[in-house]
Amino acid sequence: MPSSGPRSRKFTDSDPIVVGLVNNMPDAALQRTEQQFRELLAAAKCGVAVTWRLFSVPQVPRGEAGRLYLAQSYDDIEALWTTRIDGLIVTGNEPRTPVLTDEPYWPMLAKLVDWAEGHTISTIWSCLAAHAAVLHLDGIARRPLPE
Repeated sequence: MPSSGPRSRKFTDSDPIVVGLVNNMPDAALQRTEQQFRELLAAAKCGVAVTWRLFSVPQVPRGEAGRLYLAQSYDDIEALWTTRIDGLIVTGNEPRTPVLTDEPYWPMLAKLVDWAEGHTISTIWSCLAAHAAVLHLDGIARRPLPE
């Protein structure tokens, strides 16, 4: 099936690369995580302009400070579905349940995994988001190691 999404997009030297960040980190790590990914991409971009789009998942449990920061700086995840991005970074959160599919944000993470497959050139799944992607795509659940 022909794609009209970013997988078929032609880049020129003047086109910025649009990177989406879905930051699911705990409140205390939101800003630092955002800064770390910005710094990593700045170091690697080799003169290519990068534009950031920040998204949050409302089902991730938050305190008042986290909700306020996200409301001021981030778009709701629903805006992502109609946004053109080239790359996506998705972070995780501390699990609150023994089974990942029991997390309150699991349905949205599963939807995000499916969406990213057809709408980005590349996706980085970080922290618990990597476990979610592997579980959703390959059916491989997290398991504790003996040590």
